[in-house]
Amino acid sequence: MIISYLRKNTSIIVWAFLGIFLIFGVFFTYGAFAPGLKPDQSRKDAKPLANTMRIDGVDVPSEIFNYKYIQFKQNYEAQTGQRMNNYVADLFLRTQAVDIFVSQELFLQEAKKRNITADSAEITKAINEEKERIVGPERKSKDKGAKAKFLSVAADKEREDEFRSYLLRMGVTYEIYKDMMMKDVIQRKTSQAIGEELAKKEKGNLEKRAADMITRVNTGEPFENLARQFSEDESTRETGGQLGWIKRGTLFEEFEKAAFSLAPGQLAPKPVETQLGFHIIKLIDKKTASGPEFEAEKPEIVARLIAAKKDGKYKPTEAEIKKEYESILPAHILIRNKDAQQLAQEWVRKQMADGKHKVEILDLELKSYRYLMRQYFEPGTAAPDLNEAIKLYEEAIKANPNNQWLYYQLGTVYEQKNAESAMRALADDPYASAMDKETSDADGASPDKTKQVEIKSEEGDTAKTKKAAAAKSAKADPNEYLKEALEAYKQAKKIADDKYEYNSMLMLPVARVAQSLNNKKLAVETFTEAVDFSVGEKAALTQIRDGLAKYQSDAKVKKTLVEVEKLLKELDALEVDPYDAAAGEQTGEEPVEQESEYLVPESKKKK
Repeated sequence: MIISYLRKNTSIIVWAFLGIFLIFGVFFTYGAFAPGLKPDQSRKDAKPLANTMRIDGVDVPSEIFNYKYIQFKQNYEAQTGQRMNNYVADLFLRTQAVDIFVSQELFLQEAKKRNITADSAEITKAINEEKERIVGPERKSKDKGAKAKFLSVAADKEREDEFRSYLLRMGVTYEIYKDMMMKDVIQRKTSQAIGEELAKKEKGNLEKRAADMITRVNTGEPFENLARQFSEDESTRETGGQLGWIKRGTLFEEFEKAAFSLAPGQLAPKPVETQLGFHIIKLIDKKTASGPEFEAEKPEIVARLIAAKKDGKYKPTEAEIKKEYESILPAHILIRNKDAQQLAQEWVRKQMADGKHKVEILDLELKSYRYLMRQYFEPGTAAPDLNEAIKLYEEAIKANPNNQWLYYQLGTVYEQKNAESAMRALADDPYASAMDKETSDADGASPDKTKQVEIKSEEGDTAKTKKAAAAKSAKADPNEYLKEALEAYKQAKKIADDKYEYNSMLMLPVARVAQSLNNKKLAVETFTEAVDFSVGEKAALTQIRDGLAKYQSDAKVKKTLVEVEKLLKELDALEVDPYDAAAGEQTGEEPVEQESEYLVPESKKKK
């Protein structure tokens, strides 16, 4: 479940997070680490590498990678509301973080070309901002005199010591940290320069597109059709660009000025620019403050304005009354602009995809996983060779034999290998192919008219073909890779158990694969053991229940199943009933309309 969620959302979050880096500097945006956050326990036993990765020959020290990764992880958790507290999720995000470092290095390379540097004042400012987030703001006293000054100096010293101690706990010396901040400042300045250049160029292109759209309307193309096809305002596209009836003071000033100046049916002669981009505006209808309808509604308008002011002595002016009455029904086609941040993201993304930069992952765990997931992390690449993936994990295990999660990952590769082998055997088996064909041909046919299919070799010798296929099948153990997977999973569990790090995530693969290999004793023992370490985990408990259900004739198993069902019911009771949430809507209150993005928020309207 968690990996599925990550696959759907992580890419978006990563690029959104990169966008924050481009404006405020990498890793300035989220403050101190959450209380109690610790690196994955298994990493205590890892042999630290001098560098995690290398980009175009530039090394990324593991201390810096780990320090920044934890901040990236916290930002991810804050934005998604998901706690990434298991190994697979953690490794997935660590591998995603690789792209953040690649991004920074490419900005730094561009900075050298542009002679962009960071002075000491900029670096100090960046450090102070980070320090404030981690250990709190500087404590200033309103008192004056020698004593107050002494106390202030002492407080600053204590705050500085606290900050430096924090860095050391995270494995980073102050000098390394200062160099890291310098690079962050340079990245921010470079990305801002690139983004502003591209935004200026983009503005001209967008304005030309908008002007071309006006020409198309003036030469006879229906405005509504063009809006449905080209408008980048998703909320009005399907209505042909209609915004609904709008009063004065509601729209962006530039939009409103142009729209109120039009007559019904008229098209604005030029594109109108707002902070969203360029608008092609057409006025469909207009309600002016004149005539009998206006005069008839005047008393109601006056009462409404007085009620809004909550002042019985207040008397609205004629201009105020007219403004309250006047409204327009405009339609628009929006050609959105892209801000500097977004364009800088696109620039670095293109740089990363052009194939001119060499990225080497030196952390063997990350290297193995990224290779296994290469089609996700590097779209367009070929599927991983599972034999190569096995070699990579074996190399990682050799370097760090006490990391249970490397064995766990190796087990997943062997399971994939088993599935791949089974599919290949099915494709190579002429009898299996014939059965597939027979089933296909028989679709829709009555049961008593099943076709008899005979497969012959080129020589027409059916018996010989059958014999050869049987001999071929006898040579290979269909469960060869599944047995390898079980051994890897068992080793992962053993290492964890030896460390007293009991984890249902390592237990369940052992039980599941043992069950597939008809090893009832191991399957039942491990499923049962996993119960105590799965309390509160619905997915794990469900897997245990489904696995043990096959052995429910056993009295001990039946007893365990009762316990698991009880735990699942308790979890179900804790979940919010969707009908309870829906009941909140049955209040009889009017729904609150959400303001559109092209309308001026109430807080920003001119008073």
